[in-house]
Amino acid sequence: MPVTVQVDERQANVQLNELRSAVTDTRPLLNIVGEVMRGSIAKTFREEGSPAGSWPKLAISTLRNRKYTSGHKLLIMSGRLFGSISYTSSADALTIGTNVPYAAVHQFGSADYRGGLTGPLTREQHAAYEAERVNVPAHMGSRLRKLGMGSTLRTDKRGVVRRVHVRIVGPQNRTQFEVRAHKRHQNIPPRPFLVFRPEDPGRMAEAISIYIAGKAGAARTAGA
Repeated sequence: MPVTVQVDERQANVQLNELRSAVTDTRPLLNIVGEVMRGSIAKTFREEGSPAGSWPKLAISTLRNRKYTSGHKLLIMSGRLFGSISYTSSADALTIGTNVPYAAVHQFGSADYRGGLTGPLTREQHAAYEAERVNVPAHMGSRLRKLGMGSTLRTDKRGVVRRVHVRIVGPQNRTQFEVRAHKRHQNIPPRPFLVFRPEDPGRMAEAISIYIAGKAGAARTAGA
């Protein structure tokens, strides 16, 4: 018994054109890559680096600030940097990044004045490190006032108890002073967050394959 198959030629052509567009129009594919990278960057923030835990820990001097704790997540305070990652795509390019002004300092680090160099600086080196200075607005600072010297008993590494002299300071003797606006150098280690993770290429290929397979399936259904 013959079987009659009716084909909606117009609908089939629409779906075939969509499939052809899915293969030749790179913008949707680049948008898929952008979404994959946003998820990858978020994972790098959560794991504090790629590989996980590879970002340098906070300095002891930084941890003295009350707003930081031992379990504080690196590069996440207000969430501004973490939430600012976005991307734009064109026919042949994908750009992903952030417009937060201090993002580059965390991505690449910021050397101190001498950058680890010894000896006199050349004019070019001096200009380079001068360019890395940041503006510090006027603010109130504080310091602990020295009260004098005292003594206390302490046990050394060999277990011997010794009386040692110590400087006596205390929060009740903290004095405030005005700091004028100035420029200073930073010494912030790089904590790169805009990176390719080892699993990223595979995740991109999988996402693109799912997208194209979906378009192909729709074209087959329309032509059946």
